[in-house]
This record gives sequence, structure tokens and C-alpha cells, in this order.
Amino acid sequence: MFAKTVVKSILFLIFALSCHAEEAAQGRTMLRGTNTKNNIGGRPVMHTFYVSIDTKSKEEQNADRQLLSAWSSAWQASGWDVRILGMEDVVKHPNYENLDKLITPHVNNEYNKFCFFRWIAMGTLPQGGFMSDYDTFPLPSSKPFGDANPNELPNNGRFTVFDGQVRGDGPHGIPSLMSGSRREWNRMITSITKQFKTDPENTELVTTDMLALMALDRSNEADFYEYDQKIVNGLGAIGAGRDWGEKCEEYRGFYAVHFAHTTIRYGIKKGVFPPNTTADDRAMLVSDLIRQWAKRCGVVEHQVMDSQSQAIENQ
Repeated sequence: MFAKTVVKSILFLIFALSCHAEEAAQGRTMLRGTNTKNNIGGRPVMHTFYVSIDTKSKEEQNADRQLLSAWSSAWQASGWDVRILGMEDVVKHPNYENLDKLITPHVNNEYNKFCFFRWIAMGTLPQGGFMSDYDTFPLPSSKPFGDANPNELPNNGRFTVFDGQVRGDGPHGIPSLMSGSRREWNRMITSITKQFKTDPENTELVTTDMLALMALDRSNEADFYEYDQKIVNGLGAIGAGRDWGEKCEEYRGFYAVHFAHTTIRYGIKKGVFPPNTTADDRAMLVSDLIRQWAKRCGVVEHQVMDSQSQAIENQ
């Protein structure tokens, strides 16, 4: 019985990440977050965005549904309710048609278009809130946001980005976890869509919301949004062969780990992951990393593990 429970606990996270995919009815039924308040019965709400991408294969779409399910279970096990936004939320925005005409010609695929659309969806929520990529998983902790109160938006609702540099002293702006009031989300929608021009530093076209944020960070608007690095980069997490031992104190105050597509390629190159590892395996790998964190850093998460096991049993 114990072994069965442990296996189920490990499997809970075996699928989850990315910026979008398909809004499936079966995924919706398991979610508690059905209103637009910042909390439900005292629990804070984490949002993500999930829409079908027609160019993906049936297998990829199925993997996306499994990934989203695990993202949902992970945040709920950490004390949050979750709400999945989709196109039905985007079209509620009073300026949707104009924004669609502005965004669509400048992006190079549906994936990147939907990454911009999630901002529009957040701009329709009465109180705004938190938005997470669903490849961003909470780190084990009895207090996921430390001494901060996730029921209240950080910085008095001012737009905040929690993931920063890609490398070195490069510009901030990785939209894996963000927060802001409704007014701030709409302010940022206007600002990032103004970045559809040549990047002033790298002379690269802005075609993604990440590049738009970075271009904005390079601009003269030095304080255009708040930046507070609270996300563990997946590349750093696997850098020592998944040995968290030397990183426990360094990462103890962080909120979540962002396991982006590039993490897989890096892990294969470093020999951490098998050569046949694919993007569909990201959730299984991030699950392993989180368990390594709990084990090596002395984080005891009996309640979280029990919640994860129960989530599997209920599916």
C-alpha cells in the first residue's frame, strides 16, 4: 500500500508545462477556480492560458492535456486554486478585435499569438491576478510565497515579473510568472504591442511576448514594471546533475521552477537526460527535480504529497 501511494505521488506531476495547448472539457471539470476573484474561500488563484494549436499532432495535443492536468494538481497541492483561461475570455476584451489585428501580422506562429492573447485574457478579469506558464511549477514549501501573502497582489497591484535574465546581465522579461491588477494588465498590453518593431539592441524582430518584455526593459522606461527574481531557471536546476545539495540555501526563497523547452536540450547535452528525451517528458523531469529539492534540502511535504496522491486517485 505504501509503495502504491509513493508511486502515485511521483506520478502526480508527470506531465505539465508550456504556454498553451488545448482547452479540454475534461481538464475544466477538475478545476475549482471558476470566478475572477483573487481568492476562493481563502485560497489564492493561479491563472494560466490553454488553447488548442491546430498544427500540433494528436499525440502532442494529448501530451499537452496531461501537462496541464499536472500543473493544476501541483498548484492546488501547494494551496492555490487554479483557473484556465481560453479564447472565450480573450474575446470579452472590449479592444479584442483591434488587438488581434495588431498582433497577428507580427507573430510567426499560433503559439506566439496565443502567448500575447493570454495578456488580453488577464485584462478582462475584474481584479487582475497571477498568470503562470504551465511549465512553471511551485517548489515544495509549507509557505509557497514565503512571508508574502499571495491573496494580495504584490507591489500594490503594480505589474510584476518574477522571472528575469536569460543570461548574464541581459534584460529582464521572462513571462513565466507575472502579476498585476486589471488596470496594470491592460497598461502592459498596450506597452508590449508597441514593441512590434526592430529590437533596439539586437536588431531582431519582436515576435514573442518575451522579446517584447525584454525590448521594453531595454527602453528608457527603466521602471515600467517591477522585477523580482523568484523563479528557478530549469537550466540552473539541472546544472549539477540534479544534485540540489549546494543550491538549497540559494533557492530556498524562490517560488517556482520554470522548465522551458531549452532545458531539455541542455540536459541531453550535459548527459543529465537520456538522448531520447523529448519535450513531452518535461513534466516527469520537473517532478523529479522537485522531489530532489524536497529530499536534499530537508523540505518535509507530507500534506503536499498526500494531496498529490489524492488528485491522482480522483482522476
